[in-house]
Amino acid sequence: MAKGAMLDQSVADYLAALQRDLNRGDATEHTHRPALKTLFEASGQFVATNEPKGAERENKPDYIIRRGPVAIGFVEAKDIGKDLKTTLKSAQLKRYMEALPNLLLTDYVDFIWLVGGEKRMEISLATRTGKTLRAHPQAPQQWTDLFNSFTQHVSPILQTPLQLAQVLAGQTRLLRDLAQELVALKDPDLGSQLQSFQTLLVPDLSDAEFADMYAQTAAYGLFTARVFEYTRIFDDGAN
Repeated sequence: MAKGAMLDQSVADYLAALQRDLNRGDATEHTHRPALKTLFEASGQFVATNEPKGAERENKPDYIIRRGPVAIGFVEAKDIGKDLKTTLKSAQLKRYMEALPNLLLTDYVDFIWLVGGEKRMEISLATRTGKTLRAHPQAPQQWTDLFNSFTQHVSPILQTPLQLAQVLAGQTRLLRDLAQELVALKDPDLGSQLQSFQTLLVPDLSDAEFADMYAQTAAYGLFTARVFEYTRIFDDGAN
């Protein structure tokens, strides 16, 4: 089968899977995730990892899209029919747009591609009447254009200290919220670290204070590692 025909069939199969889920009458947002994963991986070039383990968590996007070991983008999926424009105004999506440079938001039928929080492309694969989906004639081409743009996007190089500070601040806030959520869910790894901090450093350290400390420490560590890497490259080039 030619590549174009294969992609057309992938979109058709995806919409058919959504329709089967809807026809059963008990589908939820999570019901459609296997179909979406299959669509993302149809080309054989990418892996869509459904993250995190606990689907109820709100501080981690639903999918990480990887090419080999490299993460190239993130996907947040809402239930079919969810108003994506309203979702874009939510605190959750604002955190994601601030911290994640390459993001897809979808209700499985409609897709919005965001780069640095700015909308780049929006498509709809089908119209929906009740529980019936009717594919748009241009759905395969629209999906190809969107997915190619999303997966081929290269984040711009940070040019100023202000840009670096803004990116680090957004990612640190997202990590802080996730850490606090994991502690509340009794995650054993973070829970043991919290106990160690309380034992060795601050006896009355709260969950929120620990999450903030944890996120800032991680962000500073990443920043320091990058500084040392650039310093090494510069020194090697000078010699």
